[in-house]
Amino acid sequence: MEIADYLILNDESGTYDSTLGGFTYNIAPTWYSNQRSSVASVSMVQFSYEQDNSGEVVGYVTSSLNSQNTQFNRSSGNVLGILTPNTNTNVSYATNSYYDFSEPIKHLTSARPSNFNLIFRRLDGTAIRPDEFMIVLKFEYYSPVNTSRNLREESTPTLETVGGGVGANYYPNPQIGLL
Repeated sequence: MEIADYLILNDESGTYDSTLGGFTYNIAPTWYSNQRSSVASVSMVQFSYEQDNSGEVVGYVTSSLNSQNTQFNRSSGNVLGILTPNTNTNVSYATNSYYDFSEPIKHLTSARPSNFNLIFRRLDGTAIRPDEFMIVLKFEYYSPVNTSRNLREESTPTLETVGGGVGANYYPNPQIGLL
């Protein structure tokens, strides 16, 4: 049985940094079990926010947690999730977008982070500060041995690793050589 860790954060459990335009979270190392693997993925599984009647809409959520398997063309951190605007957005509603968690982004990251940032952004990339929010991050842990084996099995050898590469002296067929 695999047991995940769920980290539930809100606007009151972090510190808002106006220079950063986001929230900083410090998690005590004792919160995590030291029995956990060093290989983990993190994903946003739930998110809810309220905004005043300004009409400001959160478009996506980014994090400073490192990610080894995702790429975003803006230098605004790793995207935890993209929010979908309500079809009948009305400024009298408190929340103007929602998170569809049917396929969460799973970032391969360092396990048990002690501090990281969350930044909420409009679709144009500018930071936005929700009045109130709650977010649930899920940390799933993997066997380092199995993860390494799976990565080796999924990799494609490059030209340099096949037959020693172009500059190598060894060739499987002695009749083939470089001029």
